[in-house]
Amino acid sequence: MIKILKKFHLILAFIFALPLLVLSISGAIISYHDEIIDIFSKDEVVAGKKPLEIDEILKIFSKSEPNFNLSYLKIRAEANKAYVISGTSENGEFESFFIDPYTGEISGINKAEKFIGLVLNLHKNLALSLFKNENLSKFASELVALSTLALLFILISGAAIYFWRFRSRVGEAFKLNLKAKKFAFLYSLHGFLGIYLGVILSVICISGLYFSYESFAKVINQIYGEEKVFKKPNFTNKNGFSLSDEQKVANLKKAYEIFISKFGGEFEALNFIANSGGVKFMLFYLPKGASERDGVRLLVDTKSEQISKNAMPKSFEIYKFMIDLHAGYIFGELGKFIFCLASCGVVLLLFSGGAIYYKRCKN
Repeated sequence: MIKILKKFHLILAFIFALPLLVLSISGAIISYHDEIIDIFSKDEVVAGKKPLEIDEILKIFSKSEPNFNLSYLKIRAEANKAYVISGTSENGEFESFFIDPYTGEISGINKAEKFIGLVLNLHKNLALSLFKNENLSKFASELVALSTLALLFILISGAAIYFWRFRSRVGEAFKLNLKAKKFAFLYSLHGFLGIYLGVILSVICISGLYFSYESFAKVINQIYGEEKVFKKPNFTNKNGFSLSDEQKVANLKKAYEIFISKFGGEFEALNFIANSGGVKFMLFYLPKGASERDGVRLLVDTKSEQISKNAMPKSFEIYKFMIDLHAGYIFGELGKFIFCLASCGVVLLLFSGGAIYYKRCKN
């Protein structure tokens, strides 16, 4: 039985090594996507007396980017921070720009946001969806799901093989043999990492399957008494409305005015999410001094001039919980760090396992 497990362990590791490397590295990067965007975003501008009105900013911007489809508008409260406009350009490509709120001019391209978008695509479908071929995209998504299942089996079979080796002295299986040399140390390191990272990686794999298989997601949702599965739209797809539609642009300005009249101008950030109707706007409001997790979702109806908390469906709450579990966010900053390390650990496991196999073949 152990011999069969060893063969499957090795075969699966070789077949899925490349996609697992991509998934693990991209997953580690995504863990700190907000921090990466903040560090590499050149979003500072020279503060003026008063920012232009939103409709004026969008009018000036649309001269540089005609037929732009607005998906998101992010406003920062700091006087020296640029606004962020994101959406799809005339050629259908996702773009994100920094805008000087005092002139309406483009102050820079939001390359960090685009980079994170690319990494997210790598993690979801190995970035093959960027070729805009539906069959290729489906194949890539299935490959990601199979790679996740393969890693789960590799972890389980690896644990069985490792504990079988130490069956008469189980306590030693949990220790890294620092006195061992060369091959013996490599084997000890491989097993040590597999045991300690295995539990976390198993959680990452199982929670990741929630996003790969709708049938699995339905089972999880049904446990919580929910039949529907939330499907998040791809942020790089064409969403929102065209800036050439003056009425919808005016409604966006009105939505901002409704928000200011109720909450005032003191906030960390305000993110408007546009939809095709251009009448109701979802807002992500981050109060002054609050962390990202304390953000408030609001819904502004420009027709009735009402603003209310945007009660998300239960399916979304389950979806959000699974994302936070997948990334370790539910365990706070320490959990995020540990889950990030575990993702990086897959690289070490694959390379150390490959080195062990090479050494054995050589001998």
